[in-house]
Amino acid sequence: SGAVTHYGTVLGNSKHFSLYILTKKNTAVWCGSAECVANWPPLVVAKGTKITKGTGVKGTIGTTKRGSKEQVTYNGWPVYAFVGDSAAHQSNGEGISAFGGTWYLVKAAATTHNTTAVKSKTSSGGGGW
Repeated sequence: SGAVTHYGTVLGNSKHFSLYILTKKNTAVWCGSAECVANWPPLVVAKGTKITKGTGVKGTIGTTKRGSKEQVTYNGWPVYAFVGDSAAHQSNGEGISAFGGTWYLVKAAATTHNTTAVKSKTSSGGGGW
């Protein structure tokens, strides 16, 4: 996890790039087309990989089957990176409407499915990657 300007502490991958969910009316939308995956790469790991939580991460990390690998989930939402983020701690994908829903940063402190999306700017920050 880590602080992203104006959004507080959000979930990030091991390289500190922000992670996103795709939602439509608070329901997960699966990014499955080649074009979607090219722009929003799913966070995948080899089956059986142990995933560790960073500072400030309070929700439930899990996985769901995606081909021969496992896609990481957070509070039940499949998570994705965004090719428009060219460096760590960026949030260029926040609020983009594409591929059947809206993309939102993942709130690291969220503990329930319905509170996982950031969906608004905040002045608070903190936490480390």
